[in-house]
Amino acid sequence: MISFKDHMESYPHRESEETINAWIEGMTEEEQSEWAVKLMAGYPFKEPIPNPDLHEVMDIEQMIFGHFAMIEMVLNSEMEFMDKMFAVVKLILRPTSGTLDNEDPEVEERNEFNIGISDAAYIEDVFSRFLKHRDEIINTKYEGVIYSVKKSDMSEEEESTGSIADAESKFNSDWYFYKTAKSFVNDDLTRLQEGWDMPMSTALNELTHRAQLQNIESAKARMERAAASFRK
Repeated sequence: MISFKDHMESYPHRESEETINAWIEGMTEEEQSEWAVKLMAGYPFKEPIPNPDLHEVMDIEQMIFGHFAMIEMVLNSEMEFMDKMFAVVKLILRPTSGTLDNEDPEVEERNEFNIGISDAAYIEDVFSRFLKHRDEIINTKYEGVIYSVKKSDMSEEEESTGSIADAESKFNSDWYFYKTAKSFVNDDLTRLQEGWDMPMSTALNELTHRAQLQNIESAKARMERAAASFRK
């Protein structure tokens, strides 16, 4: 096996045989020998070896809203792939099971260390399984509840304000989870933490209700516009 820490370090250089050779040639002889052993033993991946010091906390419906939001903000960021994987894995492989508590720096440092020394095949397997589960929740079971697909039907006049619409879209995207957490407590900032701590099962039910209500209101608006057009 190869550790996830070593897997991350070698990842940028494994694009081709030329890039990996150039990377190794820049090392000392001792380092070259060490990495030759690591690479030969680590690739291709073998059966994943779990780390008993890590607990998989991957069921989105059992998380709190803030935990889910942290993961989504990482996945929607512009981080490099391996950095993004590491950041997400730190949130789903935890020292203990249960509600996320990442406020103790020493605990987090130890957790990062345990992830770093874990089998890279296991870490990638965890990440892959979580993304599959996330896809089932977001795009199947609760399709359109978290992320709605918007179809563009702008007129030529509206296209002229496209930059404003783009800016508004980015603003809404960047602040979506904050606004949602705030809305759970009726915009009462003194209770904002309650919004972040809301169980995802409750949050998903509420967001489903809102999405369905919005769909009904949108359908009514379209019917009213069509009726008004017909009367003209």
